[in-house]
Amino acid sequence: MKKLFLLLILIGILLYLPCHNNVKAEDNIKEPEWSEICPSEYLDAKIYSNDEIENIATSEGTRQSAIFYCKPQGKTAKIIRGITIIPAIDCWTAKKIAISNIRRQYNNANISNYYWVERKKQFYNEINTCKTLSKNEKALCYLKIREIELQKTASKQQELYNQMMLRQQTIQNFNTTMNQIETNNRLQNINNSIQQNNFHLQNTNMQLHNINNALRGW
Repeated sequence: MKKLFLLLILIGILLYLPCHNNVKAEDNIKEPEWSEICPSEYLDAKIYSNDEIENIATSEGTRQSAIFYCKPQGKTAKIIRGITIIPAIDCWTAKKIAISNIRRQYNNANISNYYWVERKKQFYNEINTCKTLSKNEKALCYLKIREIELQKTASKQQELYNQMMLRQQTIQNFNTTMNQIETNNRLQNINNSIQQNNFHLQNTNMQLHNINNALRGW
């Protein structure tokens, strides 16, 4: 009887442990955070409206041009590379260039940010769907989201890396081509110079020959 009682206790413990462990495993699976998925530089990514870009570009462009070009005391004309520049025109041109550059920067940022902004929306939509499930299903749903989103981020980062390497290779090829063209131009100039020297040398020899013949005839 005592042995049977101990056996029942042992069976109860064995049946309890797997269930207890499963509960703990499910409890340890927490809701994924966007910060786990998204690169830090895009955590606060946003899409700027045209009005926002224009306001930022105008404000920052005016500030930058004021520092370097639009000096209150610069009322007299100045000469840059042989060109006479009126300070007011110089200031106006610098401001236009600065605004255009900043506007371009924010438009390019919108292109990069759009991908991460849309993914963030999709991510939280999927999280909200998981929250409607039962405890067991929710844990599996969280695991699946984390796995899929991390894979998507890795693929995107690999894509960006490949694009960067392609740009660097393009720049390197361009520089190599330009260096080769410059080298060829230098070699051509040297060759032209040699030909000109040979031409002058031939003329000089011809003149000497004529002088020599004249002296002999004399």
